[in-house]
Amino acid sequence: MKVFLPKVLSDALLECAYFQERKAVSVKLLRFQKRHVSSVYMVEVCFANEKRLFWIKVSGDALEEYRYLRDSFEHFRDLPQLSLVKPIAYLDVFSALVTEHSNGTVLSSKIKRRLNRFTAFLSINEPLARVKRDCYTCGQWLAWLHLQQLPSDQKCEVQELIDYVEVRLRLLGERSVLKESFCKQVVDRLKKNLAEVPHEDLVRVRTHGDFAPYNVLVSGQVLVVLDPAVDMYFGRQGNYCSRYEDVVHFSNFLRGMSAHVIGSEVRAALVSCFLKGYNDNNRSTVNQSSPSFEAYLVKYRLLEALDNCPSIAYGLSGQGSRAKKFENWFTKRCTNVG
Repeated sequence: MKVFLPKVLSDALLECAYFQERKAVSVKLLRFQKRHVSSVYMVEVCFANEKRLFWIKVSGDALEEYRYLRDSFEHFRDLPQLSLVKPIAYLDVFSALVTEHSNGTVLSSKIKRRLNRFTAFLSINEPLARVKRDCYTCGQWLAWLHLQQLPSDQKCEVQELIDYVEVRLRLLGERSVLKESFCKQVVDRLKKNLAEVPHEDLVRVRTHGDFAPYNVLVSGQVLVVLDPAVDMYFGRQGNYCSRYEDVVHFSNFLRGMSAHVIGSEVRAALVSCFLKGYNDNNRSTVNQSSPSFEAYLVKYRLLEALDNCPSIAYGLSGQGSRAKKFENWFTKRCTNVG
């Protein structure tokens, strides 16, 4: 069924200051996507002497996302290789965010296409080097974002993370996919780890909230990041959290993505490049063996057991199966780490 851009939405776009000043004359819908909590339109806007592409995202968080992009885009202005998608306008009547189109390949798609077992069998090494460079650059981007910090007396409260994990463990326990004794073991270890977290790991830095390869566009040497998560759960304070929120989310996604077609050594190498890019460009380094890393890793692995999956194949498995994978992972990690 053909989808049309609502006339009232196209009129609102043409009437906003940005397009009025540039004498835009018409809007054409090129693509439409209905998401769980938003509707996204790709449009072509015709000006007097050119045509340009833009995106319109209608969602309840559009105003918060616009403000986030506006402020963070300025932070990257002097870095030509690192950027955030450019915000153009906020359409109040529709709760719609308008952003400039950015060219490039989504990093997660690039990894799947270039680094699967077939290309490895053909000994195609150049794509691996390029993607490793891309992951290093992702670390650079995140390190630069995290330079924005709140005062040290506004640090994260460890109890927030404990409560967050406990609520979700309780949910899986009520669904009879995890035993109460195991859930207690997870919380006890989480509390032990968080008791050892150094102060600098709890400093609130500017976070993206959903930083992963599926929200990164790569075009040659240029990196553009999309779709920050701007909801206010988990004590975000306007997207200011521990740096491990973003670091572990990206690392965990990389390590688990498309495991059926991408070798574990390749995925581990990409994680290492990402972390090196971060540590080479930030005054506060991160470490995969630190109690902070493990604490946030518990959070993200637990979310996978619920509904936040790193791959389609993983998501198609039942919740009981996913919970069992979480239990096996946690038990193995405890055994290996001690």
